[in-house]
Amino acid sequence: MSYRSVINQIKRLESCGILTSERRQKAGSRQSNSYTINLNNYKSQCENSAHAESAHANFAHANSAPTNVQNTTELCANSAHSFKEEPSINHQLEPSDISDGVTPASQAGLLQKKTAQKKSQANPDNVVCWESYARAYRNRYGVLPAANQKTRGQVAMLVRYVGKEVAPSLAEYFLSHNGSWFVQCRHEFGCLLKSYQQVLTDMQ
Repeated sequence: MSYRSVINQIKRLESCGILTSERRQKAGSRQSNSYTINLNNYKSQCENSAHAESAHANFAHANSAPTNVQNTTELCANSAHSFKEEPSINHQLEPSDISDGVTPASQAGLLQKKTAQKKSQANPDNVVCWESYARAYRNRYGVLPAANQKTRGQVAMLVRYVGKEVAPSLAEYFLSHNGSWFVQCRHEFGCLLKSYQQVLTDMQ
């Protein structure tokens, strides 16, 4: 459908009582409209709608000339609540506010929690690699390296590049490498990732 057709259909369904819309807001931020379909009103409106459709078709045929600017402006003013602002792109991440019509909001929240727990379980191969690096880092600098999402991603990439058997010893050896750039960067893990082939060759 065209943009205008969608707006007209929404208005038509609202006038029949089949559809109701409600503007939603959270913490001052506009969110997607909430639409409710009232199936109880559908059957009673079917015959009337069919009649209205026939009359509407005749009217549309007789008035098929291009719409002028004034009519378009009136249309925007009459239905501003439906399209004045784009819906939030994150409305699918609001299971606590509204369900999807199939899965209850409480179940959707539980599913989201289980998915987060699954993601939070670290790959044991990555853990071994990081522990070898952190131990060698502490031996050289007396402090532990910062662990965050970025370093976790870098460790996972190194394990993929050189394999889980080589990655821990390579990470440990890296802290003994006295390349000027490595020393200047305090053996940041990102330096190892960028130069893993050089460090691997030196280690071998």
